[in-house]
Amino acid sequence: MFDIIVVPIDGSEASVRALEIAFHLAKMDGASVRVCSIVDPTFIGGSAPTAEATEAMLAEPTGDANHLVADAVDAGEREGIAIRGETLVGVPFDRILEAAKRHAADLIVMGTHGRSGLSRVFAGSVAESVLRKAPCPVLIVRDAE
Repeated sequence: MFDIIVVPIDGSEASVRALEIAFHLAKMDGASVRVCSIVDPTFIGGSAPTAEATEAMLAEPTGDANHLVADAVDAGEREGIAIRGETLVGVPFDRILEAAKRHAADLIVMGTHGRSGLSRVFAGSVAESVLRKAPCPVLIVRDAE
């Protein structure tokens, strides 16, 4: 049913659960998994800092994202899943949608933090934006709360 599953991860409980579900689906269908972690420079910097300042501000979050991706790829390989990973920089929902299109994904499996009220208004909902614009089905996984 699925050949390529894209899984954006951010280290949250919901994204860990999403990755587990994607691995399960991949094993059932013989699908490959494309894991991505997105570093959002607008969240880190706010306005438009200089290139040097941006690079310095992105160094730690990019390193963290690289570690998340490497750990996910290692876990997938231990499970016998064909998996590749990448760290992307940009607006999260845009990068997730681009990854899904670039990899010709059959499914996106992603976690959501389940925000509501003012936190959702201010933070927006990456999952909702992906769900509305995705080129393929989207499976949303909530955290355990």
